[in-house]
Amino acid sequence: MPPQAVTPEHVVSARPPDDVVASSDGPALDLPREESSPTPAPGPTAAPKVTEKAAKEAEAEEAAEAGSVGIFAADPASTQRGAELPRGERDLLQAIIREATAATTGVLTDARLNQQAKKKIREAYSLANRRAHYAARQELIEVVRMISQSKDARQGVAVRTVALAAGFRALDEAEDFVPRGTQLEAEMNLALLTASHRTPIAKEMAQPGVLPQQMMAKYYRYAQLKLALAVAGEPAGSMALHTLGKIHSQLGKIEPQRHRLASRRAIAFQQASLLAHHQNHLAAHELAVLLADSGHLAEAQQLLLQVAAYEPNAIVYRNLALVQDQSGRADQAAAYRAQAALLASQGASGTRQVPWIAPDEFARIGSLGQNRPRYAQASARTPPPTAHAPSSQSTPRSSPCRLALIRRQKLNPCNTILG
Repeated sequence: MPPQAVTPEHVVSARPPDDVVASSDGPALDLPREESSPTPAPGPTAAPKVTEKAAKEAEAEEAAEAGSVGIFAADPASTQRGAELPRGERDLLQAIIREATAATTGVLTDARLNQQAKKKIREAYSLANRRAHYAARQELIEVVRMISQSKDARQGVAVRTVALAAGFRALDEAEDFVPRGTQLEAEMNLALLTASHRTPIAKEMAQPGVLPQQMMAKYYRYAQLKLALAVAGEPAGSMALHTLGKIHSQLGKIEPQRHRLASRRAIAFQQASLLAHHQNHLAAHELAVLLADSGHLAEAQQLLLQVAAYEPNAIVYRNLALVQDQSGRADQAAAYRAQAALLASQGASGTRQVPWIAPDEFARIGSLGQNRPRYAQASARTPPPTAHAPSSQSTPRSSPCRLALIRRQKLNPCNTILG
């Protein structure tokens, strides 16, 4: 049916109520009035109609007065409006707050968390050896996420989880400072690039003359510190960061065009691993190899000498020999090779698997600072110790853990040799 047209009768019937005063800006409308009907005689007063909502509120109040502590004692709608909770509901909430412990809610203990972390790291190695590098990376990210969440839940403050997110975000945002295609660095607009960044480094360095490479280096250092903070003091977290670095080293070789900054990321993860747990000699050795590959021979030698003092094996001495070769010290290189051959003949080849130590044992070892060397993070401002030829009479330590980092496709947690 087509809509009816609006007739004058319709307009007239839509008049304002009688008590509306006409505007003084113009003449009042002379509208016809309907005859008022006589007012009916007052009758008996009708009882007010009780709505369903009012009935529910009344029942809730009665239940509270009777001492009920049921979960549904209060109407949710009234609670959202800011109404005071009934006494029984308040008592229940207070009891929940008191009794919500790790045991009652099923939060993992440190021992069980460590077991799950170890399992995931082993799975990550297995996935990487099957060339499933992205799946392996996801397993390792899950490890550091679990650890940071567990520690924050215990402390009641979101510190480690925030640091973890900030660290990974800084690694991603650092790639924006790489020229694309035929673009030159001089053509890059840093203000435009960093406008959407959440890493605060850009705001602190917002001044003319800053180069993209300088900004990138600051982002990587920021990421190292934040990732280390996320798992600080946790051996499993340090090992997960170390393994992430190894995986990125592999990705840089397998997909160099897609991962042009793989080595920079790998160094960032190894630095963070070493900062998080300074007894991680695997991270120290891997970092030394990466630094040597990038030309930082003095810093690489410093780290390798510290690893050799902590965990002497054939691999670390071969790497020391290669560093000496690149530095033009043939005599020192020959001495290190002789020591590597001696250690290899005694079984300290550096190819055994990494043993896992319980968290309390790690804490005990970490407290013996005077007996265990603390690996210094690589810094160009720290002069390396004078290289010396080790004595052929020295014997390897009896620890079952031997260094790792081999330049081959198979990812082994205990192998590493310079290429």
